[in-house]
Amino acid sequence: MLKILGVKSHVFSMDIDLSLLDPVAKECPDVTFIEGNSNEIEKCFPPELLQTLPHPWFITEDVHINIVEVLKYFDKFTEPGDYICVEDTNPLAPNQPGQGLIKELGYTPFGHSKLDKLKEFMKTHSERYLVDQLYTDLFG
Repeated sequence: MLKILGVKSHVFSMDIDLSLLDPVAKECPDVTFIEGNSNEIEKCFPPELLQTLPHPWFITEDVHINIVEVLKYFDKFTEPGDYICVEDTNPLAPNQPGQGLIKELGYTPFGHSKLDKLKEFMKTHSERYLVDQLYTDLFG
């Protein structure tokens, strides 16, 4: 999308199993795919890499394990103007794709686990971050 808008960027995307990635996606020169585990985030995004990347950054955190440690790790490298978007913090969001749309699936919400982890991180890092209410209020 940034390319369509004429914005020069590069995306780093991490997943635990890159064999599931469509081969066409791997051909994109503006995306680097990293196979890794968020329990070892420093191996996936070593300081030597992060220190060389231009800012501003837009970090999307979309895992459900080791959330606090992942945020703490990236916090060491962020600068004013960078964004961190933490996905799936709504405790009422469906726990599985299709829930609420396909009757047979029933409905089980995420619960407060991820939101509680985000709050835990913010208790010790709130002086460095603001909530961009334009986006949080726009989407609820």
